[in-house]
Parts: sequence; C-alpha cells; structure tokens
Amino acid sequence: MRTHSQIGRRARTGEDYKPAPAASEKNQLVLKAFTVLSCFQRSDEWVTGGELSRRANLPQASGYRLIQTLEKIGAVIRGPRGRYRPGMLLVSLSQNVAIGDLLRNSSHGIVGELAKRFHLTVHLGMLEEGMVTYVSKVAAPGSFPLKTRVGAQLEAYCSALGKVLLSALSRERLDSVILDGDLVPLTENTITEPQALRAELEKVRRQKYAIDNGEADDDIVCVAVPVRDTEGRVIAAMSASDHIGKMSHQQQTMIRDALWVAAAELERKVFPGHLNSAA
Repeated sequence: MRTHSQIGRRARTGEDYKPAPAASEKNQLVLKAFTVLSCFQRSDEWVTGGELSRRANLPQASGYRLIQTLEKIGAVIRGPRGRYRPGMLLVSLSQNVAIGDLLRNSSHGIVGELAKRFHLTVHLGMLEEGMVTYVSKVAAPGSFPLKTRVGAQLEAYCSALGKVLLSALSRERLDSVILDGDLVPLTENTITEPQALRAELEKVRRQKYAIDNGEADDDIVCVAVPVRDTEGRVIAAMSASDHIGKMSHQQQTMIRDALWVAAAELERKVFPGHLNSAA
C-alpha cells in the first residue's frame, strides 16, 4: 500500500505526469484560425463549413470545431443553409488598420536601402479616387530634389506609380477613371489620348513595371513596380526617380530589377507567406 508521501514523491519526480500542451501547439491553433479566415475570397462571400475546411487543408471535423469557435467570438457569422461569412469582429479590427501607414512603417528600411544604393528618391503610392497618394518617400542625401511629400497627390495617368496602379483596375473602373476628366498635358511627353493610355497600361500589365519618361516633369524619369497582397492583387506601387540625365536605359533596367526585389521583400514583410500553406 502506497503512503501519501510516496504518492507525493511520485508527483514531484514526474511519474504519471502529463505535460501541458506545448506552446507551439497553441500557436498552431492560432495559425489555423487565421488560415480559415484568410480563405474567404471576398468580404461578402458565403461559404459552407466544409468548403472552408477544404480551402484551409483541415480535416472537416477539426475545421468545424474551429469555425464554431470563430462564430462564438464574432469572427464569422452563420447564415442561410449553414454558410459562413466574415463577421463584425473582423470589420472592426480592419477599421483600425490603415494600410498606408502599415506599408510606410514596414517599408522604411527597404526603400531607404534602395534610395541609398542608387542615390535617388524612392516612393510608395496608393490609388485613391483616381489619384496617386504618396504614402512614403525616402530621398538619399544629396540626390536630385523632388517636389513631393507624403500625403500629397498626383494625377495617375502621367506617373509611373499611377500607371502601375491603373493597370491593375478592371476595364469598367479604368474607363471611369480615364473618362472622369481630361488628360491634361503636364509636359510634351504626357499621354493625353485615352486609347494611347489604354495601350500603355496594357503594356505595363504585361511587363509588370512602368516608366514615366518625363511625363509629369520634364527633368524626371521614374520606374515603378507593383506591390501585391497574398491574393496577387495590386495594393500599392513602389518607384524610383532621378534626373533624366542619370537614367540611361541600362540604369533603368538595374533599378527595375532592384525594385522587383524590394517589392517582394516588402510583400513578405507585410504579408508573411500564404497562411493557407501553414495549416
């Protein structure tokens, strides 16, 4: 017969002891929850629990339990015929995230290194109501001065940033932007004909970069590339600008390649991998 002291010794020495779940297991649950939430393709999409589990690569039973928990906290809501869509918790959280601020804070070191390497100015821009809004600007010390600032706006049709952003629009949205006002020439090189602009944007879409060859300012050449989210949607553009005298074709090619690398690094930083692949 075991005494209380013997039982106590067994407990203290670890016999019959079952450790608590490892922290990594809890992390996996959090990761799986975010994986499920990232499987919605639109904010208004209704999806069955089985389809969400399939998209997240989860067994249906464990996926169902996870979805029930997400429903309890308001991350998803259950609607007709047992289908789910994103809930108000996600809406309220998303309202507290300004994507422009997020991109600016995440990109500072990346664009700063690029500006320093080529001794020029690097911008990040987003499309807002048909205009490009500068969300970040880093100029290398002593580089050619540009009259731009964070928060300022520029016409999209005459800038490399704008052409990248416009090229990602649907035909309907693009037509509304192009036809919304006149394409006013800012220089002799500004594209002012809608058909010519459409052709230019189709070229940008195919080659995945844009060049502003003195179209917004006679003295400036700018190269820009897209910044995409995990679904491949263009959410911003990154550009490098310098005086026309320094922007040979070879220099433009080197800058374009460096921009592609920098944009990919920013994408990995802001969107650290497809969550679906981690489930």
